[in-house]
Formats: sequence, C-alpha cells, structure tokens
Amino acid sequence: MEEEKNTGPRDYTRAVYQNFMTVIELLEKKSPLPVSQKQIAEETGLSKNVVFDICWNLSKRGWAEDANGSVRLKKGSADKDAFMGRMVVRLVRDAYGVDLDALKKD
Repeated sequence: MEEEKNTGPRDYTRAVYQNFMTVIELLEKKSPLPVSQKQIAEETGLSKNVVFDICWNLSKRGWAEDANGSVRLKKGSADKDAFMGRMVVRLVRDAYGVDLDALKKD
C-alpha cells in the first residue's frame, strides 16, 4: 500500500476553533454591549448548544461576563489581553497559514 505524501503545510483547521473565534469576533464587534446567546446563534449560524458551550467556557475562564442573560467580553488585564492576542495569532497561523508575527516584522 502506497503512503500518501504530504504536499503542503498541515491543515490544523478545526470546527471547534472556528466556532470559538466566530463567537469572539461577534462579541468584539458588539463590545461593549452585551449580546444574547439567541442573537449570537442567529448571527453566526451556530447552534444554540454550541453558543452556550462557548459562552459558558468564556465566562468560566474570565474572558466574558453574564449581563442579565446576555454575554459580553470582559475587559481584561494587560496580561490577559496579551495572552488573548498571542492565542489569536496562533489560531490565525494554524487555521489560515498566515504568520502575523512575520508580517509585523516587514
């Protein structure tokens, strides 16, 4: 049996990462206003269960806060904002093959 040859960079795209980033991007766009989970589901096309899971995890980790049944991104400390920035850079690199660190050096 012949082995498949790797013809390019490995694709690290995963639906869970894409869904997470979709919710983060929407919350960032609406910030500082809170957004209901129903509205997030409608605007992103994600299921209510996926939106609930993402929002719950964001809140549990301190990245978002509940606002009377809605959710909004929480203003972070400089350390937390820097960490989030590094995480986004890695996700963009892994999902899209774009190295943002290399772009800023040019």
